[in-house]
Amino acid sequence: MLEGSALPKLIGATIPSVVGFSWDGSAWHQIPVQVDERDMVSPGQIENLPAVNWPKVNGVTYKVLSYTTPSAPAAGYTSWPTFTGTDSNPLFDANDQASFLANDSGKQAAAATAAPPNTIARIREEVKVVDPG
Repeated sequence: MLEGSALPKLIGATIPSVVGFSWDGSAWHQIPVQVDERDMVSPGQIENLPAVNWPKVNGVTYKVLSYTTPSAPAAGYTSWPTFTGTDSNPLFDANDQASFLANDSGKQAAAATAAPPNTIARIREEVKVVDPG
C-alpha cells in the first residue's frame, strides 16, 4: 500500500487513470492496482450519528478514526454508498492510497526503457518493492 503522497507525479490524476505495470526484462505487463479514496472522516459520521453528537475535543468537533483524543487529524476511507459519502477530492490526492500485490512486481526497468503503451512517460512513478524478511 502506498500513500498518495509517496506518488507525487500521480497527484491530480483521475482514479481510473492510475494503472500499474511490471517489467519482465523485455516487456511491460499491466498489473491490477486498487485505489482507495480517503478523506478526513469523523467516527460519528461513520456511525451515522447526528453531527451534534460527533466526538469533540475542547468543544471542537474533530475528524479522526479514533475515540481517543487525537494527536493529529487522520484520513479515513470513504465510499459513496456508506455514511462517509464520497471523497471531497475525486482525483487521486495525497491522502488516497494505491496498492498492488508484491508478487505482481517485476524487474527494475532501465531508465531508457520506453514507457508502457498508452501511458504518459512524464508521470511515471517507479516503485521499489523490498522483502523485509
